[in-house]
Amino acid sequence: MISRVKQLTAKLSEDLQHSKQDLSTLIVWRDVFCELMVTSFLMIMVTLVLITNNVEAYKPGVTHFGIFAGFFVYMLLEGYGNISCVANPMAAFCFYLAGKFSIAKTILFTAAHVTGCICGSVIGYELTPAARLAEPGGAFHAFNPANHGLTVTQSVFVEAILSFNLIFVVLSLHGSELGRPYPILPNLAIGIVIGTSIMAAGTHTGGFMNPLISLGPAFLSHDFKNHWIYWVGPYIGGPPAVYVYKMFVFIKRRNDLMANDVLLESSPRSYISNSVPASDVLAMSIVPNIRTCQSSSSL
Repeated sequence: MISRVKQLTAKLSEDLQHSKQDLSTLIVWRDVFCELMVTSFLMIMVTLVLITNNVEAYKPGVTHFGIFAGFFVYMLLEGYGNISCVANPMAAFCFYLAGKFSIAKTILFTAAHVTGCICGSVIGYELTPAARLAEPGGAFHAFNPANHGLTVTQSVFVEAILSFNLIFVVLSLHGSELGRPYPILPNLAIGIVIGTSIMAAGTHTGGFMNPLISLGPAFLSHDFKNHWIYWVGPYIGGPPAVYVYKMFVFIKRRNDLMANDVLLESSPRSYISNSVPASDVLAMSIVPNIRTCQSSSSL
């Protein structure tokens, strides 16, 4: 128990040290501003798609919104991903658990996401014609799973299950631990996950896996009833995906380490060149695995 407390204390101390480094680094503040900008663009587009100016000419359904979300997220990842493109506070928290973000960076990103969400939603609101806003019942309606007959438990688990899948796919595609030799359009795969999730759960909870998508309409309509579902669900489903991914990575590395050891022991003496000492061959086999084990603590 005492050793565990010491480990947690050491981890917290390390996190705080990384946070201090991030706060003093200009590149992190650049990333925060980029997250603010990306989230604003996302919510402007979401608001315009949800409202539309002429309902008779174009009334988007779940399929339309799923296709839009998938391709728009793909565009954001391709266009802004080389700088910073998370646009999801739950994903930022999962990256912290995965050892990719510091505490400070996670908090700054979350603040940028919420701020960008509000700003983007307000801009989308101001771009909506007054006649559309004056319609009976208003043009903006908050998302509430109860309107579709779901219980609170069902709603939370729908968002949790979809969020688990999203985070695992993101880590698997962009994590260096299980990278494929020839990855094909990984960002498109993420867009497909988001789009198909919305199509599958659009008439349940929305299948957003991102609290921001429901925060914008809730803020504009001043209706936060059951809004907490869109925060609790993703935060319940996302973090377990990180630890399942870690487990898979650990098993792979352990298997690779054992395979290298067996290969080294079964190699004939003639395989080792006379110009290379046996100790160097042993080092070449073991050192890469030592690096792998050391890096595993970062994920």
